Formats: sequence, structure tokens, C-alpha cells
Amino acid sequence: MKNIKKIIISMLLITLCILSWAFFFTNNDIVTLRYNTYEDIHPDSGVKTWLPVFFPKDASNIYFYSNLDISFFYVEFELNEKQSILFEKSLVIKTTAKGTSYVEKINKIETAWCKYGTPESEGFDELYLIGKVSETGKYVLTAKFKDDSKDLKNYCER
Repeated sequence: MKNIKKIIISMLLITLCILSWAFFFTNNDIVTLRYNTYEDIHPDSGVKTWLPVFFPKDASNIYFYSNLDISFFYVEFELNEKQSILFEKSLVIKTTAKGTSYVEKINKIETAWCKYGTPESEGFDELYLIGKVSETGKYVLTAKFKDDSKDLKNYCER
């Protein structure tokens, strides 16, 4: 009888340890959201606080990912042919190999650009990296925050 009690107590302690580890050491700050259009993003969702003011308001099929633990986010979105042409005209600075490699960690891209912009929530100019995914009209956008890296200029051609 004593052995059975010891086994039960041991199993309970092991279960408690596993649950504690899962609660304290897993990524609890990861957020993934999908929206059909930019207008569908609720103002209180916090998503717009990550996006630059130049983010295309006519974007569709928006997928948002953020990891607050490491202050990282990206957005995948689509534009129609006319919107793509206008959007790409506003992107004039190409990324370096380092910048392209950073964006390709998210998705395979054809080409990538750098653009400084202000997030909708703050007045700080941040470096955004935008990649055109191999699919027509599909893009990925992410940022390298100033406090994130001391060599931001290595991500963009001069």
C-alpha cells in the first residue's frame, strides 16, 4: 500500500512539473491573426500599432504574426495588379543580401526592399523590410527595430 501511495505521489509531482514547465517556458506571447481586408483589423487588436503608415490600406488576405518575447512580427498580404504597381513604385531602396536573407527566413521571395516608416502607434522612424513573394501580388513585411540591431544600414543598399 505504501508503494502505491509513493507511485501516485511521484506521478502527481511529475505531472505538476510538466505543467509548470509548459506554463512558464513556452511561448505564451505568440499571436497569429487573419483578416480579409485592412478595414477588418479592429482598432483595439493592436495589429495596426505594428504596421507602418505606408502599409497599403487596400491590402487583402492579411496574415499577422507577432512574438512579443523577442519583439518580432511580420505580415503577409496581397494586392491586385494595379495596387502592386503603385505599391512597388513607392519602394525604391533594395535590400542587401543580408536584408534579403532576413526576409527569406519568413517566406521565399523574388525581390526585397527597405523603407523607413513610422508605425501607426508611435513617432519613431523604423526600418521595414518588404519582400515580394514568388506569387503574383503577395508580399511580406517585417521590421528591424533600432534597438534590435546596431547595423541597420547593412540591410539596405546605399
